[in-house]
Amino acid sequence: MNGYETATVVLDAAKGEAAHALEACADPHVGGVTRALVSSSSAHRRWVRSVLRDRQWETSGIAERRPESLNLTSRAFLLQGLRGLGMSPELVPDEFHFLTLLATLAQAGDAPIVESREVRSAPQKRLHPRLVAFYLPQFHITPENDEWWGPGFTEWTNVASAVPNYPGHFQPKLPEDLGFYDLRLDGTRSAQSRLAKEAGVEAFMYYHYWFSGRRVLDLPLDQHIKAGELEQPFSIMWANENWTRSWDGDTRSVLLEQDYANVPAERFIEDALPYLLHNDYMTVHGKKLVSVYRPDSIPNFVSVLEQWRETVREHGLELFVVGGRVRCASKGRRVNAWTAPCRSHRTRRNTWAPAASARRSPDDSPGNSCRTGAW
Repeated sequence: MNGYETATVVLDAAKGEAAHALEACADPHVGGVTRALVSSSSAHRRWVRSVLRDRQWETSGIAERRPESLNLTSRAFLLQGLRGLGMSPELVPDEFHFLTLLATLAQAGDAPIVESREVRSAPQKRLHPRLVAFYLPQFHITPENDEWWGPGFTEWTNVASAVPNYPGHFQPKLPEDLGFYDLRLDGTRSAQSRLAKEAGVEAFMYYHYWFSGRRVLDLPLDQHIKAGELEQPFSIMWANENWTRSWDGDTRSVLLEQDYANVPAERFIEDALPYLLHNDYMTVHGKKLVSVYRPDSIPNFVSVLEQWRETVREHGLELFVVGGRVRCASKGRRVNAWTAPCRSHRTRRNTWAPAASARRSPDDSPGNSCRTGAW
């Protein structure tokens, strides 16, 4: 956890009290438990506000109270949030700044840090998460793949040829229920929806490949809508990186480029509008969910986002935008917030496992390292 292990410590107390704290953290509305909360100083709050502003994180406010010391029990998502901020320990002045930041992250996640005496008899509450699976529309033959990788190439080529990297590494992950399916077939997509529904997945988020006005790999979603097979909501993630040969070691060969200078990113939302207007498009708090894999690569993204909002408002819509990988505005560091689910397929072990990434290096694969932040 990049040096943050010490932030998760069991209360230095009797065994029963420590067990109580751990039990309290099972409540999804509790981010951590400490013996006592104290007021955060104005200097600490200013520092936290500066840290979040530099990383373009918006919160409802900075925590007014923080744990009195590192003697606390914290849920793992708070530490993941710290790692997502790119906050190595040497960047934090002292433990009190750290605790104010931790309390602010807990508050932003609607799971505050509480005093142990407050939760002794508190009934546990249950959250009802909405599960969304990333959908890679590359499991079918396309003219582009035939040209660049050879006739008949699909993502299955990479999945089936995967090899273990270490003892016990389960590779290749071969499909079970639907076999080596073809996404051009209506029956395949209908069966996928049925399996997802049975597994409790509410919606699919389709990778949307739009390169300066040119779409590729859009057939599965368009055919799915056209055939009227939708059994659940859907949404899209704009995979807005250059399509290169980096997966096979050649980082210089650009196959399809994002040319924002000649085709502004503002135009993307015009292409996506027919999807957003569909009755089955997924919403969050009444807003249309749109994900952008690399918002940090889009020049003046804040202005672009405002233009998107103005465009959809003309059609009576609002946007809920999620960023995949976000880079700090002032220091150029990548900020990874909450871990997002990998794109997946059903395997022989009856589990949901990430499919192989064929177009990006391991470090840049959405399936391997996708993180999110919301606007």
